[in-house]
Amino acid sequence: MNEASINYWGEGQRVRESGQLTPETALAHQSLVLLIHGYNNDQDDALGAYRRFVECIKKNSSVNANLLQVFWPGSSWQGALYYMQAISQAKKVAPKLARDLCNAAKVMGYLKVDFVAHSLGCRLTLETMKALEEIRSSQGNLNGLVIGKVVFMAGAVPTKYISTGQQLRNALQAFHSALSLYSRKDIVLHYAFPAGQTAAGEGFFPIALGRANWTEGGSLYPPVLQKENRDAGHSDYWGKSDENLEKKEFAASEASKFLNLGALLPRIPDSRISDIRTITKRTLPHSREVKSRIM
Repeated sequence: MNEASINYWGEGQRVRESGQLTPETALAHQSLVLLIHGYNNDQDDALGAYRRFVECIKKNSSVNANLLQVFWPGSSWQGALYYMQAISQAKKVAPKLARDLCNAAKVMGYLKVDFVAHSLGCRLTLETMKALEEIRSSQGNLNGLVIGKVVFMAGAVPTKYISTGQQLRNALQAFHSALSLYSRKDIVLHYAFPAGQTAAGEGFFPIALGRANWTEGGSLYPPVLQKENRDAGHSDYWGKSDENLEKKEFAASEASKFLNLGALLPRIPDSRISDIRTITKRTLPHSREVKSRIM
């Protein structure tokens, strides 16, 4: 399986200034689907989740989309205190990811991006949309970057933050359309999430997007579509474990259908790829490679 990634995992839990690309041409496409893991994942866990996601889709369909694996330092769950730090990490990564996507769009002339995110990766996704809007406001455009669809899986985002007039509402509505997969049996979102958000000063025991059917989402334009991953736990959307595999298959199937991941894509000429490699190396500087941190 061909795998492409952009890695913001610096030494320890530090955030890299620019994403490390593997291969160098990982952003050299006119369409990308970004896969974004959550807070309780080291790089090995995240890679296992991404591979499982693709395996589950391929059981019933093909995958022709250009998938880009996003790695960011958000591992080591240690209760509410670490969750506060994890939110901060997501906010640090978001403007860097936004900038790198805009730079890639400038090189290509056009880049459309869709997202599949899990847990706190959903917050990172929305913070990235917020950062993109700030770029648009400051420079007047996004260099040909087009925002497509998003699939939120077990979204660790307070619903109040995406409600009318709240800080991430515009970020949510930046998407062409959205799908939220949720479960009422998600113990992490039911108990740990409200406590962590409260400790982080982000409300008093708020409700997570991925915990229940968010009724307000249906009244948006376009609406946030919602489907229940019945009886799924927080880790039952993707992940390298074989446990509750049918729930992972359900999540992958719904995401694939919603994003049309089996659609055939146009091929970029080899000569253009060569030009992109040269420009991308200058636009997106690489830092020293850091080995996966397995907890």
